[in-house]
Amino acid sequence: MEKLIQTKADIKKLKYILKKQTKKVSRLFRAEHKGIFRFLHIIMVFIILFNFGALTITHFMINKPRVEEATAKGEDVQYFEVVKGTSEVHDLTNIDDLGLSAEETKVMNLKIADLLLSLFKQSIIWAILYSMYYIYYRKVYTYRQLYIIIGFVAFYFCLTGYDFFFDLGILISEVKYG
Repeated sequence: MEKLIQTKADIKKLKYILKKQTKKVSRLFRAEHKGIFRFLHIIMVFIILFNFGALTITHFMINKPRVEEATAKGEDVQYFEVVKGTSEVHDLTNIDDLGLSAEETKVMNLKIADLLLSLFKQSIIWAILYSMYYIYYRKVYTYRQLYIIIGFVAFYFCLTGYDFFFDLGILISEVKYG
């Protein structure tokens, strides 16, 4: 029985030593590749800014003629989400589900309360994702792990960048061509 207790104590001691050594090696690895990790941090900031920018642009793009026409008639204006993923996440009606023409598909959600709720939900999602990134960043000590974290950041950068510039293009065309 004493031998079992001693073995468990030795295992705990070895795990503690392994944890300390892993932290030390990780710190050295990060110091060796400081530029790459700085670049990844900057890209993570851009990812978050792109996402919040796309969310904000999405919520402020509207079809002005339709809103003015409905307001002139005294009708309630209905707002719809164009991006299918956003409509599913925030429980909004998707424009594709209505079977409207291409001219009518420019309508977006404009309510400030909905925007703030969406921003709050996105903040929680991005806090979780950034926490996961930071935890994994603190444990990187091999090139394989470095490539995984670079792939993670590159994937989300492409995803959010595409969404932001897509929404920005729609906004610019809306402003330029009405």
